[in-house]
Amino acid sequence: YGNYAMQWLCKAIESYENAFGTDLGFLNTPGLTDLGWYDLAVTGSVAIYGYGDCYTGFENYKYMMWCASRAKDSALLMTRLEEMEKMGYEGGTLELIYYDPSLLDEASERKLDYYVRGMEIVTMRQNWFDKNATFLGTHAGIAYRDHGHFDIGTFAIHMAGEELFREIGSENYSFDGYFNGFNRYRYYRARPEGHNLYVINP
Repeated sequence: YGNYAMQWLCKAIESYENAFGTDLGFLNTPGLTDLGWYDLAVTGSVAIYGYGDCYTGFENYKYMMWCASRAKDSALLMTRLEEMEKMGYEGGTLELIYYDPSLLDEASERKLDYYVRGMEIVTMRQNWFDKNATFLGTHAGIAYRDHGHFDIGTFAIHMAGEELFREIGSENYSFDGYFNGFNRYRYYRARPEGHNLYVINP
């Protein structure tokens, strides 16, 4: 959802600035230009850490150079370029427009471990874009939210090119009552039993 929304939001913000001379306050949204790092952080060695209703395959995030340009974040730009090279990803229109080579001249440092406050997600990795690297993802926070599962404390581990512990991602959205309050938790994928958790007296 983040990838889909950001590709349109970036274009909307640029359109507002060009048409009205203002971004209408969107760029003041806390964490907006950090979303590139979030999407990279939850991308494991062999799949996305797909907690809740998240997709569990790989995604090509074509808005990252917009984030890097807006935040003047040389580390994000260089990480995206490395991702494109090692994963074989093609860039998009936004990346063609907002690629800022001047950022490559700046010293940059990137972390291997991330903590996303509020969402309470932690990811740790051995290195970036290496399918044989060890990766750990886990999360806490609030379970009962849009697209949430009863999966607080669940985790995923990738090692030696395999998902040793994995999340199975979203259920079929067309199932009866899936988006009707607590009904979604009748389905296995949304219940604790469908995650890497200890379950006592289900």
